[in-house]
Amino acid sequence: MKLEMLLSLVLLIFIRATSVVAFLGVSPVQLYRQTSCSISACASKGANSEGSEDDSSISDGISADAENETDWITAEFTLRQFPAEPDPALDPHSLAVWICRSVQFVDYPSSAAGLERIFDFFTWECRKAVTARQGGDTVERFCQYGLLSPALQPMMGATRIVVGDDGTLTPGTPTRGALYSFPITVYGASNLKFQYSSGHLREGIHTESPRTDLVLRLEQARRPPLTGCWLVREILDVRHAFAGDMGNALS
Repeated sequence: MKLEMLLSLVLLIFIRATSVVAFLGVSPVQLYRQTSCSISACASKGANSEGSEDDSSISDGISADAENETDWITAEFTLRQFPAEPDPALDPHSLAVWICRSVQFVDYPSSAAGLERIFDFFTWECRKAVTARQGGDTVERFCQYGLLSPALQPMMGATRIVVGDDGTLTPGTPTRGALYSFPITVYGASNLKFQYSSGHLREGIHTESPRTDLVLRLEQARRPPLTGCWLVREILDVRHAFAGDMGNALS
């Protein structure tokens, strides 16, 4: 009898607490900032490495058994290798991994630092697209509106991000550079098990974080001073994107 009363009390406290979160409309970024631990403190939660400084390409090395585990230690190794600026020598797959990891830890080591890192690696058109045409010109505005971006939010604070090794290369044309498309699988932040990204509560608590399939598309710049550099051209949610021959038709 006492055990049943105790369980009922715990359940009541949990319902009240989650109701307050929903009422206040806490965004996933805000909740992530309040609840996530530092990358170093979470080192014991992961066991994979995306590569070392000697590697020419970064690979996740995900096993089926580890699919539901956090990969934050992997992200730490990757962020330590994040390039300072676009360079034609950078491998497209490695760049895709760097971009995803930077958004995953958007507030590491300081608020919106992840968006500051990726600003120069996005085309102007892409910066406009992911910020609803509000943050394409300056780093400050990109960070301000990027935190609210539906294209970027699924990766913020994500439990795990898997970047496919097999990208789709589309040769360049007279009007644009070559394109490289990579499939991205995002296992959302742990708080999304019981609330939507808007902050409203879900009906019941899910045992797994929601999964989002994206396509990260890079374009090789043709104009100086970035000639030959790979830049992010598009970030597509496959639920809404046209399933053509560019790698979007992912099941």
